[in-house]
Amino acid sequence: MTLSYLDHRFDESDIRRAVGAVRLSRPLGPQDASIEEKAAKYLGVDLASLLWVPNFESKVKGTVMVTVVPPVGQSGLSYHADLVRLTVTPATPEAERLSKTKIEEIQKRP
Repeated sequence: MTLSYLDHRFDESDIRRAVGAVRLSRPLGPQDASIEEKAAKYLGVDLASLLWVPNFESKVKGTVMVTVVPPVGQSGLSYHADLVRLTVTPATPEAERLSKTKIEEIQKRP
C-alpha cells in the first residue's frame, strides 16, 4: 500500500513538471513567447481556457506526451516532455509549425 501511494505521488509530480515545462517552454529562445501564449493565440481562446492533457509515454524513460485542448473542438498540438533530459519537443506537425513561428505571425485557425 505504501509503495503504491509513493508511486502515485511520483507520477503526479512528473505530470505537473511535464505540463509546466511544455506550457512555459519558449521554443525560439528567451525573447520568444511561451507555448502557452502561442497556443492560446493560435486557437483563438483565453489562456485560462486551455486544457493540458498529459499521458505517460514511458515512466522508465521519464517521457510524457502533453496535448493542448481548447474549450471546444480539438487541436493537433502535442509535445513530448522529457523529464530526464529536460527537453520539450513538438510531437505533431502542427505543433512543430507553431513552435517555429513568432507570436506576431500567428493567425487564428480557420
